[in-house]
Amino acid sequence: MPPGRFFALCGASYVAGALVTAYYVVRAARGVDLRGLGSGTLGARNAASVLGRTGGALIALVDLAKGAAVVWIARALALPPLLACVAAACAVAGHVWPPQLGFKGGKGAAIAGGALIVLDPLVAICALVLLAAAAGLSRDTRLGGLAGFAAYPWIALAVRGASAAVLGSACLVALVLFAHRRDLRSGVRRKGVAP
Repeated sequence: MPPGRFFALCGASYVAGALVTAYYVVRAARGVDLRGLGSGTLGARNAASVLGRTGGALIALVDLAKGAAVVWIARALALPPLLACVAAACAVAGHVWPPQLGFKGGKGAAIAGGALIVLDPLVAICALVLLAAAAGLSRDTRLGGLAGFAAYPWIALAVRGASAAVLGSACLVALVLFAHRRDLRSGVRRKGVAP
């Protein structure tokens, strides 16, 4: 495949991610800037505080679909899994650092989640089971979700063995965890563990 197509996919993925769904839906539906409400973040969870659970769920589904679409398109272009993960990382980067919003967006979990589900559904199901268990044990859905993300590449390594796809998923997960670094630090402090 010509490199131009790959770079075009990366650019389109960044733009799609930068069109932060929660910001524009809340702006259209309520006429307010989500950054000044609730937690101030531009994700489905904060949007749900304004639009209700149904609105938040729909925003999460749109973001999941963005990540899934990137991997589907990459496959249609016959890109290897590693490059599909790079393109998905561009979508996450656009969501986290949208230029038109001053490079302050959401945290990219839903977009990355959609990409990882399509990348390897079996591994994603295992990670979701772990996510649910961690959320139940910690009584913190955010930290449980991050535990599921962190486990994904390790599960992929155990199930599929070492591969470029596992490396790509690890890089994508690392980007999501970096975007959630404040949540991770605050969660550690709440549990009374030294950071």
